[in-house]
Formats: sequence, C-alpha cells, structure tokens
Amino acid sequence: MAEFYREVIGIFGRTGLGKSHLLKNRILPKINRSVIFDPQHEYEGGVLCPTAATTAEALLDLKDLAKYRVIFQPDNDEDVQDFLEFMGTTTKPGPDGEQGPLNKFTLIAEEASIFSTSGHQLSPEIRAIMRYGRHNEISFIFINQRPSNIHKDMTAQAHVLISFFQDEPNDLDYMKAYNWSTPLLDLDPDKYEYAISNRAGRHGQHIIEKYLNPAI
Repeated sequence: MAEFYREVIGIFGRTGLGKSHLLKNRILPKINRSVIFDPQHEYEGGVLCPTAATTAEALLDLKDLAKYRVIFQPDNDEDVQDFLEFMGTTTKPGPDGEQGPLNKFTLIAEEASIFSTSGHQLSPEIRAIMRYGRHNEISFIFINQRPSNIHKDMTAQAHVLISFFQDEPNDLDYMKAYNWSTPLLDLDPDKYEYAISNRAGRHGQHIIEKYLNPAI
C-alpha cells in the first residue's frame, strides 16, 4: 500500500481575485473523494446536500466508492454545527486505533472563518479533524477572504499557503511570518495572480507541482 501524505492547503484572497477559480479549475479536478463545505452555494457537479442530515446520509452511502463529491450547502448555523459534530465523530479513530468510519478524503472548507477565527477558540471538531487527519488519511483545504480571520493553529499546520493580492495592514502583518514567492502587495489583482508559501520542503513542493504546475 502506498504511503499516505496528508495535504493541508490554505487559500486567501478577496472576492473576485480568483480563489474559487483556482480551486475549481486547478485543484478540485485532481481530487477523487471530497467533502465541500459551501455556505455560499457556489459549487455543483456533485451530490448537493442542504442539511447536515442529508450530508451524513450521502457520505455514509458513498464512503466506499473510489470517487465522490459531496457538497454541503447549509442555510443556518444549527446545521453547520450538526455537520461539524458529525464530521468530528465519524473521522475520529476507533478504540483500537482503527480508522474512523469516514477516511481517505479531502475536506474543502469555503468561508473557513465561520468555524475558525484568530481571536477565538478553533472549533473542537475542526481541531480533531486536523489532529487525526494523517491517521484517517484526510487532507484539508481551507479558503477565506482574509487570512487574519483564520486561527493560527490552522495556518501553522498548512503545508502550502496560497494568497492573492493583499493590502489590508492586519492581513499583511498576519502573513509576514511566511516566506512568499512574490510580495503580496506586488500581485496584480486583475490577473488572477497569486503567491505561494511552501512550508513543508519537498512535500510542499510535491503539492505545488501536483496542483499548480502545469496549469489545466
């Protein structure tokens, strides 16, 4: 069996700069099994689920398939919490160390600040998914407009960070700890330009080559 290498990627940028274009056209086509948290109802081409209950049902039905895409499109905070609790429970290892019922997939979270803010505690369910991600072979891609609204425990675990143009002082200050391929202020906001921060050496370079080179 091939060794699993978990991938954790953060993508940042204001609306219209290219975050979703990058994810939908460059990254998502290369992912076979995905669960997408989509509060803005931007995604299609998969099993669309309006509630946490229908999302749970779809995932348990499809979990043994080689390919699936389940898209959770919540309409209220209660469903968001129910979804997180379901994910936290079903991705946790069993009492004898076996993988949880849900494994070997990529969790993609749009508007990730909904459950992770820099000034508050990170959602315990997301913390658990990140903690057990390698054991359960779960990769994680989180997307948000402003990096400064993301809890640093999430960015600290990212192998690769991708950012479009940034000019807000708080965001630039938040991002200055990372080495970028291009200064964020130098990016052209009209050309879908982005900078990359490789935080994981050869593993990070593998992720970059897998998803970003060459362009689709």
